Amino acid sequence: VHRLAAVQECAMVDVLCSDKTGTLTQNKLQVSEIVHYGHYNETDVLGIAATCSDKADGGPIDTAILKITIDKHITTPHYRNFVSFDSITKRTESHVMLGGEEVHAYMGLPALLLNGDVACHEMAQLDIVRLSAQGLRVVAVVIIRGEDTVAPKKECVGIIGLSDPIKEDAPIIIQELNG
Repeated sequence: VHRLAAVQECAMVDVLCSDKTGTLTQNKLQVSEIVHYGHYNETDVLGIAATCSDKADGGPIDTAILKITIDKHITTPHYRNFVSFDSITKRTESHVMLGGEEVHAYMGLPALLLNGDVACHEMAQLDIVRLSAQGLRVVAVVIIRGEDTVAPKKECVGIIGLSDPIKEDAPIIIQELNG
């Protein structure tokens, strides 16, 4: 403790919130549910998400998505480049060939990717609430066609719900904290 005031403030705590990733869970993220929209299917969502995943030095989300694409033998669409996760925009990016057309693909935080000008955003928001209520971490997969035009077409291809299995001793720790 670096400040005495921190100890005093801690003494007034009624609820202790813990970072669950790796603390109460195994830190082994895995894809639990895939929701697709429009004419896209589960394979499309995973293929596009894989192009937005860092294959060289990926984090847990990238690793989980790449693992399921390998396990399901999904071929990723051809893509020209990959832009790593940006902590400001909360997304990754790639330029993907879909149906003979190059589009910009994004994967990241739904709150920043899904706004009113993205097709299927209302359905996606409902699914995000549902998946989040199940304790899943959710990422959105969005493509933009014609980004150089005045009115680019933005589409939510799908969302991916990821889970992290709890540690065997997590219930005991929670009981002790409630003690």
